[in-house]
Amino acid sequence: MHYEDQGRGQAVVFLHGFTLDSRMWDDQRGFAQKYRMVVPDMRFHGRSAAPEGSDFDLAEAAADVVALL
Repeated sequence: MHYEDQGRGQAVVFLHGFTLDSRMWDDQRGFAQKYRMVVPDMRFHGRSAAPEGSDFDLAEAAADVVALL
């Protein structure tokens, strides 16, 4: 899973919408001046690959975020 981790302080995770990727948060990069920004590309999106055998369902998406954190 591709992700960016910027800034310091309390972590805020920015999740993109379906069919989008982490670039949707580019205008919010200023949050990294005060918070730790964790911005992933979910599987099948952006710079993240799709694991073999994955159907991409909500449970997998949630598990990916938990594993990232």
